[in-house]
Amino acid sequence: MEQSRTAKAVGVAWDLIVKSMKAFSDEDRDVPLAQDLFHVMGVIKLATLLANKRGLNAEIVTITMILHDHGRILTGVWDGHDEISPPLVRRVLERMGGFAPEEIDQIVKLIRTHRRKGEVGDPYEECIRDADVLDIYLGGTAGWTRAVEPLTEYISKNRRRLENLAEELGFQLIEP
Repeated sequence: MEQSRTAKAVGVAWDLIVKSMKAFSDEDRDVPLAQDLFHVMGVIKLATLLANKRGLNAEIVTITMILHDHGRILTGVWDGHDEISPPLVRRVLERMGGFAPEEIDQIVKLIRTHRRKGEVGDPYEECIRDADVLDIYLGGTAGWTRAVEPLTEYISKNRRRLENLAEELGFQLIEP
């Protein structure tokens, strides 16, 4: 039985994560690898939930989130990972096969723009950004600390987006 595109993306991402684990210790990284991995697992679930709720193509959203921090995981560097990741992901998707050029372009665009939380984008960009913000918020309320930016500062910058998500999903924001 042939693997789905999502399963192939998971396999490719895992292979790269294992290589990264061998190449860098946490002392060489801006964010501990475990935190990156838990973040990726969280955003995959949240983005898939939001995509299904909003009537978007959940497969495209899921594959995007599997690979969205690819550059950061490979290099250990947080700053600029939204620019490092897109060309790497394009090559990965082209090698994997099974994607139309428009799908590759869409996934690459979503990865390139995922940190632009202050902008309003198309429904897919909003889904990706919302999942990213929500995962960081939920992780912070559970006790994760942010190595690159204090959580309170992150929440303050993204308060409007979080308030909209709380209303859409029916939960109350709490301060960490």
